[in-house]
Order: sequence, then C-alpha cells, then structure tokens
Amino acid sequence: MKSQLIALALLTTFVCAATEQPLDVSIIQLIAYPEDYDGKFVRLIGFVNLEFEGTIICLHEEDCRRGIMSNCLWVNPSDEILRKRSDYHQKYVLIEGIFSAKDHGHLGMYPGAIQKISRWYIWHERGHRGLLFYSALVGFMLLVAAASYLLAIKRSRREAQVSQ
Repeated sequence: MKSQLIALALLTTFVCAATEQPLDVSIIQLIAYPEDYDGKFVRLIGFVNLEFEGTIICLHEEDCRRGIMSNCLWVNPSDEILRKRSDYHQKYVLIEGIFSAKDHGHLGMYPGAIQKISRWYIWHERGHRGLLFYSALVGFMLLVAAASYLLAIKRSRREAQVSQ
C-alpha cells in the first residue's frame, strides 16, 4: 500500500511537471496588458529581426520593415541563436521566454522584452500544428495513464475487501 502511494505521488509529480506550459499569448496581449504578463513564462509567434541594436520580434513583417516599433518587443537571444542568425533573421519564429514589462530594449523604444528564452523555433506555415498537437497528446496520455493507475488501485482494493 505504501509503495503504491509513493508511486502515485511520483507519477502525479511527474505529470504536473511535464504539463507545465508557458502561457500562449499574442504580441498584442503583451503590449496591451504588460503588467498582467510581467515576469510570466510566455509563448508567442512573430516576425524576428536579428540586427545590432535591433533584436526584436514584431507582430507582422511589415511592422519590422517599416519601423513600427510599438508593435514589436525587444528579445534577448542566446549566443547560440546569434551564431545561427541566418537561420532565424527575418523569419516568423515561435519563442518561449520570460516577458519583462520593465525592459524596453535599445533606447527604451519597445513596449517590453522577452528574456531568458528557452525555445526558439522557426514557424512554418504547414505542419506547425503537428508539434503543438503532439505536445498536447503526450500530456493527455500522461493524464490517462495516471487515471488508469488510480482505477487499478481502486479495483484491487475492492477485490481485497470482497475476498476478506
């Protein structure tokens, strides 16, 4: 019994840790309500520009090309991303990181910044739903496994009571 409870506690901890996800937000939400997202782990998609004093993610490609900085956020990419600049520069990218409403980037020109970026993924028009779908599917399968385990424990307890 004790070992089953320990196993259940470990499984529950694993499921909770595995399902912790960033908040899916748009750049519009971050710009409109920066205080609501300050310090939060977020996931967003936008058009990325990686230039000296211009590392930004914008709502649209046109915002970047026409210099509409109020529709862009400053980004702090890792050195690895900067080394692969040609792979990401002027492309739509999905990123995950911590939003800062206090960091306004170079010369304070931006409504906020994405810091501590943990994921940087080129956003393709086709097939992009596959990645998100499979991530959700894995989380769902973990929850089903946990529920099945709990039902098996309950069933074995009933059988033990009936046999007594």
